[in-house]
Amino acid sequence: MMNEYMLPKPVSTDEDYRIACYFHDKLTEQFSHWKIKFDMTTFELKQYTHVQSNGWNIYYQFGYDNEPYMEVYCTHRMTSDSRKCYYLDGKIKILPSFNTVCIVGEEDIFRAYNDGVAKVVFNKTNGILRGMRE
Repeated sequence: MMNEYMLPKPVSTDEDYRIACYFHDKLTEQFSHWKIKFDMTTFELKQYTHVQSNGWNIYYQFGYDNEPYMEVYCTHRMTSDSRKCYYLDGKIKILPSFNTVCIVGEEDIFRAYNDGVAKVVFNKTNGILRGMRE
């Protein structure tokens, strides 16, 4: 997976700016109920960013896998974690996130699942939650 969109370089074309605006609008729309604002500059620079507001912790980063995408990981104390990839064609891919419910007798399955998620999201190079362990 190429990750040129994770590099902090400003948009250089009108198309880059259109892509940045699309992802900014998607995230703003998702959190409009909580009136959470996102700095457009982070989208223009394609930066890995964390926003903490109204009880939410929202991590987002940009990548390229045949097309530009924005990966978002959200946590809130009142709901389960979620992790999604947004694509330009409107497709949203649900990705594995930490499970918070452990069924008695299935603790090994719970731990194995969360261990698998941790290996991906805490990866020091491109894991969406890499900033939590620094």
